[in-house]
Amino acid sequence: MRKIISILEYIVCILIILDNNSAFAKIPSVGKYILPALIVFIVVLIILSIAFKMVDFKKMEKTILTLCVFYLFFSIYLMYNVTDEKSYILRFMVCFIFLFVYYSTNKDGKVVKNVLVKYEKIILVISVVSIIFYILASTLKVIDNTGIIQSNWGNKKNIISYYNIYFETQVDYFNNIKITRNSGIFIESPMFAVNLVIALLVEIFVRKNHKKYRTIILVITIITTTSLIGILSMLAILLVAFIKNKQVNSIGKFIKIVSFPIVGICVIVVALQLLQNKLDNNTTTGSYSLRMDDYKAQLRAWRDKPIFGNGYINDKAIEQYMNSNRFLSAGMTRTS
Repeated sequence: MRKIISILEYIVCILIILDNNSAFAKIPSVGKYILPALIVFIVVLIILSIAFKMVDFKKMEKTILTLCVFYLFFSIYLMYNVTDEKSYILRFMVCFIFLFVYYSTNKDGKVVKNVLVKYEKIILVISVVSIIFYILASTLKVIDNTGIIQSNWGNKKNIISYYNIYFETQVDYFNNIKITRNSGIFIESPMFAVNLVIALLVEIFVRKNHKKYRTIILVITIITTTSLIGILSMLAILLVAFIKNKQVNSIGKFIKIVSFPIVGICVIVVALQLLQNKLDNNTTTGSYSLRMDDYKAQLRAWRDKPIFGNGYINDKAIEQYMNSNRFLSAGMTRTS
């Protein structure tokens, strides 16, 4: 039975990843089924957990009390400030609540840790596949694309697909050299980078049997996304891991103390260089002005309703403050 539960948890992790702004989630004919499928599998997990006595009913009272608080908050927000009620209810008042019930009442105290490890394993597979296609398809052009899919991310746009397991969605410029950014299966490379950074955190700080090759795979993949935030987060994680490493002798500790300021300075220098390079390239290509327009529009929209916000998926609140000469798809909220 635990094998069945484990398989279902893998499926839930896959669906969560797909729902997190993957290319599939932005294909109307496919994306509409991901969240409902996720809810179904979570419900099946809960039912099986109850049937096979994997639920700790002693935790139920505390869980119910917490659920009441969640529902009260979600209900108030729903009445006050939600534009897409169906999506909001499914995502927060159904999916989130069911996930919380499954994790908070499970007898296995390591259930969250085990699911995080499953999540990392899936991201590792996506990373390896993306690196192969990034090198052979996007860089060396040895592999031809197998089709074009239409995404509803912002305005409708076409995305190059390779067997529907790797997508080319963005390009970047370094010293006026055009390169494709590694987006993996995601609609944009920064979103891929977010998942990679979470997987790196799990690998270094959650898994007991930490392996260097997994870290190397994740680090290389993050670099190929050319996501500034992703790379800076990666450097910060590696720096913290370096500081916390206890498997050193007295000489190693001395080296760590001496080298820490040097490593810290190097990380700062690299970060500043990346930021400068990003600003220079974005200014040249025009995306810098678009992003600055995004930030200004978002700040003005936030000032209108600083406490409760402008509503769930209410892009119009931001659009009204954007430059009238550009479209929503030009770059809203796409921090690289």
